[in-house]
Amino acid sequence: ITTDNTIVELREIFGRWGLPLTLVSDNGAQLTSHEFTTFLKSNGIVHLRTAPGHPATNGAAENAVKTTKHALSAALADSKNKNIPKSVILSKFLLGYRNAPHSTTGESPSMLMLGRKLRCRLDLLYKSDEEVVREKQERSIQNYNGSKNKVFKEGDEVMIKYYKPGSKESWVRSKIKKVLGTKRYECVSKDDKTYIRHVDQIINATIKEIETQTHETVSGAVSVTD
Repeated sequence: ITTDNTIVELREIFGRWGLPLTLVSDNGAQLTSHEFTTFLKSNGIVHLRTAPGHPATNGAAENAVKTTKHALSAALADSKNKNIPKSVILSKFLLGYRNAPHSTTGESPSMLMLGRKLRCRLDLLYKSDEEVVREKQERSIQNYNGSKNKVFKEGDEVMIKYYKPGSKESWVRSKIKKVLGTKRYECVSKDDKTYIRHVDQIINATIKEIETQTHETVSGAVSVTD
């Protein structure tokens, strides 16, 4: 492994994750060269090298390698995994390892690095936050007769809210005459009076809850036309 190859690999890592504050390494020739030292300094990275012949100086990395080797050895020794590629076994282990809280930090590597937990197959047993929020929103819309999914077309029989000064608001049986937008409709009552209504002021004429409030015609209503 040359210095140039090492720098190429580090550039790819830095491009994905950003520049680290510190880089800890051993004393390999490619890591102590003038070119490598210049590369780190130009990027504002402090280079810490382990003591020669004492790899425990970089204990965190050594422990991670030790844990990974032990897990791979155990997985490869299991007859159930004999037909599974080593790369797949390694990937599955790393996903679990990066999601597991560390004994020193109390946080998982993914949480410290990404600020979030990595999604895994265990999450299939639970609803995601997005699903929970969406279900609550849909229930709210159903409970309060929201307009999210209400869409009418020309000719639909509907009930529209009717407002008359000094009178309690009521519902008037009408028909959709024209679609004015995603939320606005031009409606015509049975006595040929025209009204502009928002979708929140319109319900399907088949809804039984408002049948007792139905007025086939409304006398003295002020019509609104284009």
